[in-house]
Amino acid sequence: MFLFYFSTCVDLMDIGIDKEKALKKSKRIRDAWNGFFWEFRVCQRHIRFTSEERSNYVGDLLNYFDDTLHHLEKFRVQPDYLSSLYETTAVLQMMFIQQDMIDELVSMLKLGKSSSEEKKFIRNIRNELIGHPISRGDNGELVSSVFITGFTEGPLLSYVRYHKSNNYKHNLITHHWKDIFEKHETYLNQFLDRILDRITEILSHYSQTILKLKNGAGQVPFEKLVRWISLVFEIYTTNFPLFDPKNLLDFYNKRESHPRYKLALGLFQDGIGERIGEVLRDINLIIQESDNTKFDPHIKFDISFTAESSIGEQPPVAKKKSITSLASYLSEIIFSA
Repeated sequence: MFLFYFSTCVDLMDIGIDKEKALKKSKRIRDAWNGFFWEFRVCQRHIRFTSEERSNYVGDLLNYFDDTLHHLEKFRVQPDYLSSLYETTAVLQMMFIQQDMIDELVSMLKLGKSSSEEKKFIRNIRNELIGHPISRGDNGELVSSVFITGFTEGPLLSYVRYHKSNNYKHNLITHHWKDIFEKHETYLNQFLDRILDRITEILSHYSQTILKLKNGAGQVPFEKLVRWISLVFEIYTTNFPLFDPKNLLDFYNKRESHPRYKLALGLFQDGIGERIGEVLRDINLIIQESDNTKFDPHIKFDISFTAESSIGEQPPVAKKKSITSLASYLSEIIFSA
């Protein structure tokens, strides 16, 4: 039986989870998913990224997770038995759902799954009261049942259980809501931190890979550089058709035949440097939780050109248009030639 009283012996205002703390961690996970795992194959290689993940169910999961946090921020004492029953059912089910969501994220990041012991306390209560109030074994034999009554007390969750192991004699089970919430919050923070540690490890590795790409840009042949960028930073060449690897190599080979090709290469050089600066800044925001970034959003990206084929001064048009609009403009004048 559920016991739903409204006692003042415990401050019910203190019962609940720290919603803002969990939301901040959830936001960092979402930013990592949207900004990196969803976009960059080099990051996807470190996680489970199949056709299922390509459906972006992870984005839906994170939104749903945030919605459930709002209800668990504060335990609400209800004015009557039926309302208390609805509240208890909702709270326990949301905790159960959050555990399943955490398992999905942990599995997607190749961290295995949380053990049954880590989830056992909450799941046992939920399963007895909501999932299987009448429980039978594989052979159909009655294992246990619970009896719900209108007797209630605010800070407590109690019910009568009849179990085979106790010869079906009644046994009063009582839990403090404060203990239930504290155990669930400990579980949440433990695994959100594990998830963020894994994300930090992956993004730190990617950050170092990008810096190696930037620092080695002026020391490798242009053809090899383009191949590197298409592997490490493929979203840039994908989002701007002008900078498709085949086009870039064509521009490079024709750079002395017309100023438009030098202009396109110069635009690519400036644009990739700017985008690298933005990506490094975004990684730092996720890892450090601060916008006090040391990364310059306009990183200089030195591409190797021979002295006689240096890009040199760009035509005035390059100074009048943004990177995006100029890319579209150049696509028109280059491919119409």
